[in-house]
Amino acid sequence: MFSCAYELDLDIEDVRKELQYLNDPIFKDRGYDDLCFYVSDKTVQKEGCENIIKFKQLFNNGFVEGIRFLNMKPKQTYNPHVDSNEQGFHPDIPMDIHQPGNVNILLSKLVGDETVWYIDGELRRFHGQSPQRSAAQDAAESS
Repeated sequence: MFSCAYELDLDIEDVRKELQYLNDPIFKDRGYDDLCFYVSDKTVQKEGCENIIKFKQLFNNGFVEGIRFLNMKPKQTYNPHVDSNEQGFHPDIPMDIHQPGNVNILLSKLVGDETVWYIDGELRRFHGQSPQRSAAQDAAESS
């Protein structure tokens, strides 16, 4: 079995400061509302956030384009889910493909909140058919 979450021991204080600066809907590139939105990599560069750029390079720039901000209040919950591109925010990822990796950085002060990670043990498929698969492939899997 593998671990689905790792705690990284990295000094990211300067990255956190730049993220706090960008956590403002005026930089919003796409998203749902002013609480959950994306800021593009182009904006990160334009705003001179060099520490964020270097941080992403540590991971071989293996992230999707942009940064997602999810602003929640203490005691607020976010139901278990799988990150995918079903909203079409990422043009380079088919719509029903899992986004398998994320780095989450807490921007607020610690208040005793807890993050719980889930694994879908049934490996359920998303609704809809991947544009990269044929109907025959889908039919063969379901038989």
